[in-house]
Amino acid sequence: MKTLKTITTTLLLLFTVTAFSQTKEETLEWLKQNGDSYLKFYNIYTYDDGSSQHVSYSYQFYEEYFEEKEFSSYMEKGDIGFYTRIYYKDIFVIEDIATLDTERWTSNISSSSSPTPTYIKIPIKKYESTVNRRSYIFSEKIDSRFSFKYDADQPNARKNIDKVLRAIMNMAKLSGAEPYKDLFGE
Repeated sequence: MKTLKTITTTLLLLFTVTAFSQTKEETLEWLKQNGDSYLKFYNIYTYDDGSSQHVSYSYQFYEEYFEEKEFSSYMEKGDIGFYTRIYYKDIFVIEDIATLDTERWTSNISSSSSPTPTYIKIPIKKYESTVNRRSYIFSEKIDSRFSFKYDADQPNARKNIDKVLRAIMNMAKLSGAEPYKDLFGE
């Protein structure tokens, strides 16, 4: 009888845990529907010589990785696309999103008509990058971070980016990523 109670309790506990967690497919679907709109960022930088640069960041989410596209349009030089691909398994899982580092961008470039980006950084093992979708190159650095850019002055900006980051961390966890170990609180 005691064995039957133990088995029943274990099954109920397993059912409760799995019933309230999102699957990889559900998380990916949510990221595809909301991720880019919550993270999309656009800015115009005007330099002292009068030239300007239009920069936009957009995101695509796939089953094994996500990709950031940084598109820069230089009025006098043409267009350049920078792509960064990060596999979910290469992200260090952070349980408490509120502990992630944020940094407000500062520069001597005037961009008064555009928002100032704020960066939020997640720890990663490595990433792939390319220019104009040529060949991807792996980059692996100690203590690497990937920075999402967002407009902190927009209503609900931090709340929305936190939702996306929780979804990305869920994808990382479901992809077998390691937990982040910050041994000395740095």
